[in-house]
Amino acid sequence: MYEITDLRAENRSFFEDYIGADMTENIGRPFYRGVILSGEGNEPVAGMIWEIIGMGVPGKKRESEIRWVRVDKEDAFADMMDSYKDWIDEDEVSTSSIVVPAKDSKNLRKLFQDAGFQMSLSESDRITVSLSELSEVELMKKLKEKPLPKSVKPLSEVRLKHLRAAVNTCIRLDKMGMCRDLANLPVSWFEPEVSCASHNGDEISGMFLFHRKPSGLLEAQILVCFDKNPQAVLPLLMRKFLDSMEENYDEDTLVAFDRHNMQTLLLAEKLFPNRIGLPVYAGSREEKG
Repeated sequence: MYEITDLRAENRSFFEDYIGADMTENIGRPFYRGVILSGEGNEPVAGMIWEIIGMGVPGKKRESEIRWVRVDKEDAFADMMDSYKDWIDEDEVSTSSIVVPAKDSKNLRKLFQDAGFQMSLSESDRITVSLSELSEVELMKKLKEKPLPKSVKPLSEVRLKHLRAAVNTCIRLDKMGMCRDLANLPVSWFEPEVSCASHNGDEISGMFLFHRKPSGLLEAQILVCFDKNPQAVLPLLMRKFLDSMEENYDEDTLVAFDRHNMQTLLLAEKLFPNRIGLPVYAGSREEKG
């Protein structure tokens, strides 16, 4: 038998070495759940972290997206999945999904297949590039040829009341990007210099927001435009983002883009037309919720 521990903000630091700091920081966010299984000497042998999508949205089916999984003892997998099932039944989840890197994950693919997941080889939605690569992108070079208006500012210079109004608009329009819990996130979640916003008078007309992970990785979180002419606003946000990156970070700093919707997919295609995501095993399972 293995001891099962539900991950919470109060105990996450005890398991950070096992999970990794970049994922551990999510524990405590309202839609994230997780479990760790420990064996002899309280040493972790397996664990999983997932995010519930659709919480608090009337009429929307809830989905569980498994964000991290590790299985060092295969005989702990069944207990882990039983605990996971208890959690998602309580959260009334209708579908579970998982994506794991194809490299060194064949055992995970089989374990999840045996647990009822339909697994297949696919391409990751995530693209990671270095600042030096971004600086050499032709589109970025062209954007830097034109002057940048003062209406485009880093997040550190945006008035709080204007930012709150823009966040409320994102929530109302369901344009929250990677931040389904946007209403609960503090402003400090977003990197203050690289994150930027464009203004139309006293109103924010667009935002490009990033989060800096404990490892130093910068992760694009929200790309949104409220303006009637997004083709004019979005290039300015991209230009400001690159300028701030070059001013504040080393050229080997990594930036991650997740192609989670049409806007971010088109952005990635414009920036990196020949770049593809890493091979992954992706799968899903219908739940009773």
